[in-house]
Amino acid sequence: IELDSLSSTILNALNAQIAIIDPSGMVVAYNEQWKLFMDELQESWSRPSLNTNLLQSLQAPLTAGNDFALRLLLWLKDVLGNETSTFETKQQVKLQDQNKWFHVKVKSLGAEHGAVLIYEDISFQTQSREYLKETRLKFEKHFNNTFYGILVSNQDNKIIEANNTAC
Repeated sequence: IELDSLSSTILNALNAQIAIIDPSGMVVAYNEQWKLFMDELQESWSRPSLNTNLLQSLQAPLTAGNDFALRLLLWLKDVLGNETSTFETKQQVKLQDQNKWFHVKVKSLGAEHGAVLIYEDISFQTQSREYLKETRLKFEKHFNNTFYGILVSNQDNKIIEANNTAC
């Protein structure tokens, strides 16, 4: 579809990767972020180019047993068939030496207009959460296995936690 200059500018100004699909599943427009990541990504089914049917491009990963492709196909059909207006999920994409995580959202544009597909990069948040989880586990292991007694108190000087040695 032909976007006016204002719509195109706004679409390209967004940091998320966005594609617009018509009711039949055909990719009719996308922003620059979509194109940049599509060029970097080996899995073309995940970010198809213009005039490619997204529903058909999901067939190859489905036969390979890709769980995300199955969820995306089922939810896209629900949104395009007006059974639901939106869905959200997460996707992990493996690039050369790193993993990327995306918050994926599909939102209906109405029965005659199709849907908008949004991939928001949440890699930093996911990595930070994993780092904090690992750090907490390391701290708890050190706290419980140290040879020194450790007591933790609150502002009222009441003991709220003690390791095994302190007990």
